[in-house]
Amino acid sequence: MTIQTVGGSRLSEYAPPKHNVIEMIEVYDLPVNSLSAIQEYNERARAGKYDYGAVLRSLLGGEYQELENSDHARVQVGYVIQLAIQSHMSGQEIDPSKIYTEATSKAHDFVNEMSWVFAKKDEEVKLDAEGKPKQKKGAKQDQAYDVYVQAIKDGLSRKDIIQSFQDDVGMTKAGATTYFYNMKKKYEAAN
Repeated sequence: MTIQTVGGSRLSEYAPPKHNVIEMIEVYDLPVNSLSAIQEYNERARAGKYDYGAVLRSLLGGEYQELENSDHARVQVGYVIQLAIQSHMSGQEIDPSKIYTEATSKAHDFVNEMSWVFAKKDEEVKLDAEGKPKQKKGAKQDQAYDVYVQAIKDGLSRKDIIQSFQDDVGMTKAGATTYFYNMKKKYEAAN
């Protein structure tokens, strides 16, 4: 401890204790003497139990930034845990900023080399009675509203707007008539 004098007053410099990454890993109820902690972490993470940014900052004790993509951030935090446990098991001092830098680098490498791991399953395309892809829920309403707004700007009659719904949106006459009144209400409420 160093004592300084400032304006006649004695001040002591206080060095705060170093952040203990291992203790923080234990807070998450992960084993710190085995790399099985990574497997447990990944199982919980895939189940949606973590906010990766919060976990990263609590483990390292600072304002560290997680990777943007949540799948990539999960890998980054996994590497932080792995590197901290490896250092702990080998008796090395744990430097949070070095661990962050190395973990982030390893996560980037993993993402680039193993991009297939993060591939998303293609959505199943549902077809209508004519074999055409069905519109997603709400898409027809959005499309009908756009047609209605344009028809109003063009000064079309009720009959012409209903016909536009049939031609442009693919509705039956009954559906187009119902949509005409729904879009009219929506348009009047917005304007």
